[in-house]
Amino acid sequence: MSAISAWWRSGSAGIPAATSRRWRSTASSASWLKRRADPTMADDGECPRVALLTRREVASNRVWSICLDHIRDRNGAEVPDYLTVIPKAERADMITGVGIVPLIGDEVVLLATYRHPVERVMWELPRGFVDAGEEPAAAALRELEEETGLLCDPASLVPLGRYFPEPSTIRGSGALFLARDCRPGGRMLADEVGLGAARRLAKAEVFAMLDRFEIAESGTAIALHRYRAIAG
Repeated sequence: MSAISAWWRSGSAGIPAATSRRWRSTASSASWLKRRADPTMADDGECPRVALLTRREVASNRVWSICLDHIRDRNGAEVPDYLTVIPKAERADMITGVGIVPLIGDEVVLLATYRHPVERVMWELPRGFVDAGEEPAAAALRELEEETGLLCDPASLVPLGRYFPEPSTIRGSGALFLARDCRPGGRMLADEVGLGAARRLAKAEVFAMLDRFEIAESGTAIALHRYRAIAG
């Protein structure tokens, strides 16, 4: 093992104690600043980074590119065919979709949607992709109208943070919103495969469904748990 390799593996071997303390303090501060800017960032500690050696696109559609990545971490572990799914319309913040908790009074609107890959009907919130050049809040209002026919004033849209649906595979995240005081009158689109009818359910019943593990779609469950946290 070379001296450089040994230093890299040890993290600070061979560095004077004072310098090492300053280096660790600086690294800690940088990590803290990153987490302040992006609260979804964990304290990385000694988590090894991964280098992308090559990327090969093997399939695509209008929304996604399916790639096989050759990656290697700093300890030398390699995966020659790591599956990565990349959106065609990438944003710097990696937000590719939105999910909305629609409220009508004290009721929540859910959709019963058939999902082909898992061959089952799922309870879901209205959700969809962010179009190129579109802001997440605008996408949320558009998807709400398209999937439920409901309208919501922009001022009644409350951010619920974001989530990563499958960070081991998908290079993208979803922005979640609470849509207060929704009302009918929008133009609903009927061209999405598997999209079922919208149902208005009492808030207490939706929370009970969460507790009974009846809501299993990750974005829907996360958004509803976040809504419950602020609803009291």
